[in-house]
Amino acid sequence: DSSGKYVPVNNASGAPLASSQVIPVGNQIIAKAIQIAVGYVGVPYVWGGYSPSGFDCSGLISHAYTKAGFNMGRQTTYSMLDNYKQVVSPNNLAPGDLLFPHDGHVLMYIGDGKVVEAPYTGATVRVVPLEARHYGLTIRRVLNSDGTSTYVPSPATSGGSGGSGSASTGTTYSMPSDVGSDELLESKNIKKKYKK
Repeated sequence: DSSGKYVPVNNASGAPLASSQVIPVGNQIIAKAIQIAVGYVGVPYVWGGYSPSGFDCSGLISHAYTKAGFNMGRQTTYSMLDNYKQVVSPNNLAPGDLLFPHDGHVLMYIGDGKVVEAPYTGATVRVVPLEARHYGLTIRRVLNSDGTSTYVPSPATSGGSGGSGSASTGTTYSMPSDVGSDELLESKNIKKKYKK
């Protein structure tokens, strides 16, 4: 749809997914970010990845929003939580909202009861159904349906731009040598290894 109000769900090769449906979205940037993220279904997970050759969870989200015209810049899950402070109730979940199972992983709600994510090493970007377990997660909104940003720079953030959502953050992270990348999704390891 050329209006940008609907997003066809396709995989990286452009073929519709088995459960392909048209998803109504109120904002063109959000619609485009979803379309971009979903377009990478099948791309391998790469820890720290921020390109079509491989994404980690935050790299996929940052890349999709930036390519869609909202200059988010390269964000980590920590900087997303620090800078996008509009908390959303599960009852008000909207396409484009970010879901955090813990502070080291992020998924994007794409509408129609589905999320897109770059899950873990050995897996690929995928679209999965929203499950009951997702409703207990921290949910943040990046853009409102009218296109206004929810960006609020945290005290630890320097050089951010609220208008464009671009942020240069002081938050950094590195993979601990004693925790395998597949274990990074376990919140006990995230909290232990990535304490601020």
